[in-house]
Amino acid sequence: MNDSEGNFWKGMAAGWFSSKLFSGSKEENSPEGCLISILWAPFLLLGIIFWTQDGFLKFLRIAVLDPALIALAVFIVFQLIKSKLSGIGGDGGPKGKKDQEIVMLYNAGQYTRALEIAEQNANKSPFAAHAAGLCYFNGEGCSQDLNKAFSYFSKAKDKNVEAAYHYGAMLLVGAGTEKDEATGFEWLKKLALKKNHISARGNYGYALFKGLGCEKNQAEGIKQMRIACDAGDSYTKYQLGCILYSGEDETPIDENGGLRLLREAAEAGEPEAQTYLKEIGMA
Repeated sequence: MNDSEGNFWKGMAAGWFSSKLFSGSKEENSPEGCLISILWAPFLLLGIIFWTQDGFLKFLRIAVLDPALIALAVFIVFQLIKSKLSGIGGDGGPKGKKDQEIVMLYNAGQYTRALEIAEQNANKSPFAAHAAGLCYFNGEGCSQDLNKAFSYFSKAKDKNVEAAYHYGAMLLVGAGTEKDEATGFEWLKKLALKKNHISARGNYGYALFKGLGCEKNQAEGIKQMRIACDAGDSYTKYQLGCILYSGEDETPIDENGGLRLLREAAEAGEPEAQTYLKEIGMA
């Protein structure tokens, strides 16, 4: 091995050691830990630059002759940072083997076992915490317990979009926790407008329509609910269908439009829409 090759590997080793030194004390899923884990490659590059006599010259040549490559590298790093550090912007979907096992068991209807694994991993995985909350929310594999559901959703809300949605919706109505309309409204608004979460948008629109946790704005509320309906949210179709059919809160009556939404919601399996249609003799 010549001196240049030896210096190259010394640089690689120095860079690797530096990345481990800086990230070793950080939790794997913390923002700091994620950032350092993303930046390990620049640490290696720094090691190469400082240890390899030719490394710096090579770096300069790349920067001058192929700036597009550098721009692409910067873009990729930015996208990685954005995806890892975006809080509720990250979907918090299944990552590791345990998360995948939860999905497999849940989809197979083995809710008790899925819940068991989810609870065991809830402190390490936002997805597992949300899955545990969902089981308790629906009473799948356990007796329904909205307090436990809310607790798990609260644990995962910053890193799992669906947990954040349930957290905001439950706060808005006081399900499984003390009612806090203002905080619930803000969570739903954030998810609806920044993350385009369809169910959150429907709830956000309904809150605006009713003035739950915010200043009442019926026109904007109906607008937001229509967006959710157009995107296929069946529960919002039920809510807006009732409003239009009955002229709720002095809304202009639109029986045809209301019935169409109610029937679409009923066909999608919304039990409340099915019951409402029976009550008005339109089932």
